[in-house]
Amino acid sequence: MSAYILVLGKRILTELRGLGATLLGVQEQIRSIRDQQEATNQQQQQYPPILRAELHIPESVERDRQTYEKKHYYLQKWLTLGTWLAFSAAAIYAGVAAYQACLTRRAIRNSEESFKQTLCQMKTQTTAQQTTASNSALTLKTIISNFHVEQRPYVVVSRFEMTKNAAGQDTVHIAFGNVGRTPALDLYLDPATTHAWVGDTRLQMTIEGVSHSVIGSGQAQDFYFPWTLNEPYRTQFINSERDLFVRGILRYSDVFGCQHSTTFCHQYRKNWNEFRVCTKEQGPNTLDRNDDCGERKK
Repeated sequence: MSAYILVLGKRILTELRGLGATLLGVQEQIRSIRDQQEATNQQQQQYPPILRAELHIPESVERDRQTYEKKHYYLQKWLTLGTWLAFSAAAIYAGVAAYQACLTRRAIRNSEESFKQTLCQMKTQTTAQQTTASNSALTLKTIISNFHVEQRPYVVVSRFEMTKNAAGQDTVHIAFGNVGRTPALDLYLDPATTHAWVGDTRLQMTIEGVSHSVIGSGQAQDFYFPWTLNEPYRTQFINSERDLFVRGILRYSDVFGCQHSTTFCHQYRKNWNEFRVCTKEQGPNTLDRNDDCGERKK
């Protein structure tokens, strides 16, 4: 419907432009006649008529005068009509132009609304895609973390006993076993954090064992701690008046590049004839939960 109105408006404009050209031609003719009339009047003023006692106007002159007046009358009518037609054409042209401007504004508004709706849909789709991507990343992170938890090595104390070495020296024997599914790499018992004491006296001890070794799944690694204790603490220890405590930290890594540690603390009393796990107040026995270190390293 809008296209049809636009075509009709263009056709009316074309007709009005043709009518305007015709009116311009009529105005040119009227202007030419006026010029001729003014020239005639000037000639008549330059040569005033000779008054006669008896005025006799020839019939041909009278006929020419009437013809001229009639022609002037019709010209005035055409001029008036042309003026009104030109005014009407201008009014119609203004109306068509206003209507076209209205259609243009309406089309612009429709385009703006369509653009806003498209932009809103794009924002909604982008938000949905971002949410999906975030959920996917979170799911992937959870899968990786669970995989690390399931596949990582877990090194625990598998044996803690009192024995003697070949020289007859009292020795603490600790065995660490890997109960995880992958090897424990670069196994290291830190001397700075591994020590023993009786009461408030720290023992002089050395660590005998292979450091920076590898423990496969289901395998174990032994460490030995020969120690000496001077009097009177030795007698007190033998009489079960004082207990022996051994505490330390075992460090290792896994195939995923994560660092792990096992903290241990065991207590030995002579009349027990065995090591027992320390209470929480005496010292912790823990496994690290550093399962997402691979994600943090990235």
